[in-house]
Amino acid sequence: MMATTVVWMYRAGPDSIWLRRVPCTWKASEALHYMRDTGCLAAWLQLIARYPGW
Repeated sequence: MMATTVVWMYRAGPDSIWLRRVPCTWKASEALHYMRDTGCLAAWLQLIARYPGW
């Protein structure tokens, strides 16, 4: 999910080159729970908050 977010931000939209085989049909609530449980939610939130494209 971290890598997918980085690619989506870099490409400014959906990607069919780098994420071709990555399943991206997860629900947002499931993704947030998974990232919280693995300890990477804070890093992901910082990535989102510091993205200059917002």
